[in-house]
Amino acid sequence: MKLKRSAGILRFLLVLSICVVPAVFVFGMFAKEARVRQGLGRGGANAGPVIRTDKESYLAGETITISGAGFAAGESVMLQVKHTDGTVESGMGHEPWWVYAGADGTVNAAW
Repeated sequence: MKLKRSAGILRFLLVLSICVVPAVFVFGMFAKEARVRQGLGRGGANAGPVIRTDKESYLAGETITISGAGFAAGESVMLQVKHTDGTVESGMGHEPWWVYAGADGTVNAAW
């Protein structure tokens, strides 16, 4: 499945981290510009976890709605929002944060 690249004022680097006891297995979208798969449920049953945003670009101050599916129930997912150029402003809400998948394997967050 083709991944779309986000275009606009902000691009996202969504880092997915899955905690597997006792080790931590990290995977995700480690790229200069974030890749967000558009639309949940595409790619078949074996596509793995998917994270998406409600829009491809945002103006400063707009709320970003982030959702995902395909995770194990209770799985830890680390999210982080970065500027298009990859910079992160400390103290401006750009610190990574954790969300946890519900019983149905979905995650939801707003930034």
